[in-house]
Amino acid sequence: MSDEQFEIVLIPQRRLFPKPFAEYNDFGIFGVEVVESQNWDLVELNPYGNITIKGGMPDLQIGKQYTAMVSRKKDPKFGLGYEVVNGQIYMKMFTTREEQVTFLSSILSDFQIKALTSAYLSGNLVDLIKEDKLDLAIVKGVGEATLAKIKDKILANEKYQRAIITLTGEYGIPYSSVKRLCDKYGSPDMLIDKISENPYILTELDGFGFKKVDEMALNMGMAKDSKHRIVSCTEYVLSEESSNGHCWMKLTRLINESIKLLELSIDSIKDALISEAHSQKYVVDEEENIIYLHEYHKYELQIKENVVRLLNAKFEHKVHNLDAIIAHVEERQGFLFTDEQKQAIVYAIEHNILIVNGKAGTGKTSVIKGIVEVLRTIEGLEYATCALSGKASQRIQESTGLDAYTIHRLYGYNPQMGWMYDEYNHLQKDIIILDEASMVNSELFYYVMRAIKDGAKLIITGDTAQLEPIGVGNVLVDLLESNKVPKVELTIVHRQAQKSGILSCANLVREGKKFIGNKDYGFQRLGELQDLYLWSYDDGDKIFKQTMAIAKKFGTGNILDFQIIVPMKTRGKNCAKNINEACQKLFNQDPENVDLRNKIEKKNVSFLEGDKIILNGNNYDKGVFNGTIGIIKYIDSTYVSKDGESTGEIVIDFEGIGDIRFTKAEMNRVDLAYAITVHKSQGSQWKYVVFAMDYSSYRMLNRQLTYTAMTRASKALFMPVELKALQFSIETNKSTKRQTFLPKMLKCA
Repeated sequence: MSDEQFEIVLIPQRRLFPKPFAEYNDFGIFGVEVVESQNWDLVELNPYGNITIKGGMPDLQIGKQYTAMVSRKKDPKFGLGYEVVNGQIYMKMFTTREEQVTFLSSILSDFQIKALTSAYLSGNLVDLIKEDKLDLAIVKGVGEATLAKIKDKILANEKYQRAIITLTGEYGIPYSSVKRLCDKYGSPDMLIDKISENPYILTELDGFGFKKVDEMALNMGMAKDSKHRIVSCTEYVLSEESSNGHCWMKLTRLINESIKLLELSIDSIKDALISEAHSQKYVVDEEENIIYLHEYHKYELQIKENVVRLLNAKFEHKVHNLDAIIAHVEERQGFLFTDEQKQAIVYAIEHNILIVNGKAGTGKTSVIKGIVEVLRTIEGLEYATCALSGKASQRIQESTGLDAYTIHRLYGYNPQMGWMYDEYNHLQKDIIILDEASMVNSELFYYVMRAIKDGAKLIITGDTAQLEPIGVGNVLVDLLESNKVPKVELTIVHRQAQKSGILSCANLVREGKKFIGNKDYGFQRLGELQDLYLWSYDDGDKIFKQTMAIAKKFGTGNILDFQIIVPMKTRGKNCAKNINEACQKLFNQDPENVDLRNKIEKKNVSFLEGDKIILNGNNYDKGVFNGTIGIIKYIDSTYVSKDGESTGEIVIDFEGIGDIRFTKAEMNRVDLAYAITVHKSQGSQWKYVVFAMDYSSYRMLNRQLTYTAMTRASKALFMPVELKALQFSIETNKSTKRQTFLPKMLKCA
């Protein structure tokens, strides 16, 4: 019996299972008439003149025409039948001109649609294209090659047509999202059935939050007290809470937040929450009066388990004459370690996990180099250092000489395949150094910990006074406060660092202390090294002008050594977007004067040859990772690939990596980087930094942000600021205690 898959066009005649009027649940058996097939030799009609199909599929409408992918299956009881492959069955559409145009608009350009509809004011456009009946003489701007591509697109996307007409046409859901959902739920028709039953599955899509989908669902007739609605609202509120870094929230507070959104009673919400909890993403703990998402509890539980596992494992190597080795390292480097630093080196040898936490200028890098030098007396050890961002990993490599990676690169992450190294396939490294750990959230910390082999050492460094991680959890703080993990707090600022206005003022900010008075307007140079240049203004309007004056004075210096940092990306006069536009003209040229061929326009941003850019997110195919900065060397926006696609060609010289080719589509994840936000700068450092701040970004201002920004500069820091904004930021402590599971878990370990 052949399992060969083949396509048929069919018309359902009768539903055999479930019986008519019974509830349908995504699986059915139908008697169908086959009206078309390229494989008639595989179609064997039964005595009724039809065939039987079964499998996961939507509830087919009797008398309508469908296309299905099937394979022959012989049942010992019922004989020969046909099984629908992976739910691949969809209804033929295009009964109206409007449906044709809606479908074509989702896969063709505006120019192509206008050309087609202007040439053919009536008629079935899709059939004309598929049957090669289009007269190109009357379709302006469309040639044979373009028409062939249009036809290929129609054939490739035909199965999505019903979902596109319904979801893209009626609700404005992007075509790419419709395709993804269709593939996830088996077929376009099954997706539409699912959405009819529970419209809230649309919240899986970017740009379709609970509030937007809820309005759509209520318009579709969804009951206000529907369990689907209450559960979706719960997940939305929990997601909003997690965006503030919390793993759990009080049940009573969640119900109160849900009442505002749902306009339902306490009892109806609570009853639905508890009754549905067993089958949902969340857990209700009535005894503790908390509610949380499964995944965040899992991450922190596994972090705890892996901390215990690594601490209890045996390191199979010995370091002899440790004091003598440390003395030899001191002699070679030309300075003595402080007692704190020596203690850190000793702890690193004695324990399998060590946390080194400390403020700027206390010598965390010296400690890491010291630990590595001592461990190098043991032959055959494999080392790896990593950090969250690409720039941070480059800094580690420069300071230690060890191979350094982003976390995602070291652990072999691929979006399609997941993580190469995990609890079943451990990373074969003996010493792992995780730098800038304050940036790492619970989920990523879990991925780091689970893949470390038994008997390996993990050295964690960080500064808890910097910005908290983006995402859920605050693992570095939780590990430090647990007292379960060996730790050393570095407090002594080195003599050279004490001379620095940058570091001495930054450390005052770290402690919530102001380094100038509330009326100290004007220009000052601070520190014995005179390396902090401060302009204090009584309003924010002068800051942009001073920032640009500093940039102009930097002139023709190496732009990769010079970085402007601001709190906000797109809001306010002194946001990164505005400064980038001005700096592009200053350091490069005005995009208006550049030929279209030599620039790429994306999201109201023009990229030119010579521009400084930063990558947002990771490009695993190209081996370039989040936060890596580079210079665009070459642009040809008209470049056509071998398969005939107008992809464009952009060559970017990334720091520490070299030339990488990008397409126009890949530039969606690139931003200009003359100015970046403080959050983007964390983990990086430049010789010359401008930190510009005004009060329009007051919601972002706190001492953690200001401290992080100030410590990005290694040689000179230029601060044009609105004085009340600076003082407000120092007074504001946003180091709130995140609601996490890890402290309690570690306490009980």
